[in-house]
Amino acid sequence: MRYLHFAGVPLLAVACSSGANDSSPSTVDGGSDDANSMLSSSGSSSGGSSSGSSSGEGADAGGDSAASNDSSTPFPVDSSSGSSSDSSSGSSSGASSGSSGAGPDAGPITGLNGNVYYVSASTGKNPAAGTQSAPWKTIQQAGGVVGPGDTVIVEAGSYDGPIFGWDSAPCAGDEFCLVAGNATNPVLFEADPAATPGTVVIAAKNSKNGVGFDLEPGCNYVDIVGFTVTNDGTGGTAAGSITKAGIGISGCTGNRILDNTVDGVSGIGGIFVDTSTDVIVSGNTITNVKGSGTTGHGMYVSGSSVGVQVLDNVLHDNAYVGLHVNGDVSEGLPGVVKNLLVAGNLIYKNGQNGINCDGIENSTFENNVIYGNARNGIELYQIDAYGGSTSNGIVNNTIDQSMVAGSYAIAIAQCQYDNQSAEPTPASCSSATADTSTGNVAFNNVLLGGASGGVDSLVSAADLSLSNNIAAPSSTLFVDAAGGNYQLAPGGGGTGTGIASFAAASAPAVSAGSYDIGAFSFAK
Repeated sequence: MRYLHFAGVPLLAVACSSGANDSSPSTVDGGSDDANSMLSSSGSSSGGSSSGSSSGEGADAGGDSAASNDSSTPFPVDSSSGSSSDSSSGSSSGASSGSSGAGPDAGPITGLNGNVYYVSASTGKNPAAGTQSAPWKTIQQAGGVVGPGDTVIVEAGSYDGPIFGWDSAPCAGDEFCLVAGNATNPVLFEADPAATPGTVVIAAKNSKNGVGFDLEPGCNYVDIVGFTVTNDGTGGTAAGSITKAGIGISGCTGNRILDNTVDGVSGIGGIFVDTSTDVIVSGNTITNVKGSGTTGHGMYVSGSSVGVQVLDNVLHDNAYVGLHVNGDVSEGLPGVVKNLLVAGNLIYKNGQNGINCDGIENSTFENNVIYGNARNGIELYQIDAYGGSTSNGIVNNTIDQSMVAGSYAIAIAQCQYDNQSAEPTPASCSSATADTSTGNVAFNNVLLGGASGGVDSLVSAADLSLSNNIAAPSSTLFVDAAGGNYQLAPGGGGTGTGIASFAAASAPAVSAGSYDIGAFSFAK
């Protein structure tokens, strides 16, 4: 299994608490997340974008079966580096994995063989050449200029966020126009590697909507690396202007969001990925996202996204869900999220579920540490999506919700389809107690809940097949659970007792030795 150490993040981050937002957890999501048009709902007069998510949960209709988009196994574990669109070798720019050892990794960024541009809040001017000696003053100036293989290095300072893809072609001289790379030569926006960490700050929204750094549809293969995003404001924009997302991507392919810190923004999520394909979100820390009702998620993946990888992030102390996955038929069919890989994340002390999934299919959750969230560890269901949460693998995770009264490690709820689109109510959701989230498996996990028998809460046995999990609390199981260190303790159980596969799902590969249980290898 993977040897996770969460680079740069102390595992003794917080003591577990019962969570302030929900003292009596429920197993059913209390309503859809109404995130309609959380990015831009309309563009400018020169073209504009129709992007935006209508958050919800969705199923797969129109003859697009869950199995048809997947490989031969229903729960593929991607043990290769990067996504299908990644190059094989690259520059020093890019994300470092949050873990060491075998396992999915964002990989290096390659193909940066074009121009290098510079942005400086203190010495830059608009317009300018964008060179190191004559830098731009704002990140927005890159619009209509940069192309495949180019790099934009942003020097220390506080910036208003940019938005690209707001206007349509022709792009010459239009700073709000499309910015895009390709699978071989991406575009890189990078916080200056020479700057002190945390000093390259996007502190205010872009000039068109309430997102900090926003990529609208068609801004494919654009990477965002190393920024700090806050809501502190800049000289020209008041504090609190980011009201939708810190970093937002909608309708894009092949992007990477790597090694950023998002702290204190408001809206649907700190990082928001909507109806996008093969996007990698890795090595980010997202905390203190504010919201009310059903906003305030740490990370939000929605619409009909496919192949998104959420790797080695730290999501904690956010107002609502740590990671919310929201299939959404109101954005169009299929209205489900497919082939998601959620691996190596640390998710704790969020205001509702650690991971919340409405309409997710053929996806894998592995090597995550989830604890102390206000309701459940992982919850699967259907509300806004056009299909249930089906055929997912939950493998080698450590989920400890034992400190939260009434909480479950895994909860699966009945369909509550809210029919917010023109599509007819699926026949599978015709009754109030319909069981649409079925065919999921969980093995090699530590599953500790705060409810009586709190491993799981299911509609029926068809929802979840369990094998080889540890469900009994033990004071000798972990090195220091009270301090947040969930490595297996010597002699505490789980060491060498894992299995390689179950019900056609495979455990994460081991570099040597036998399989363990939980997210961490035995602490030697």
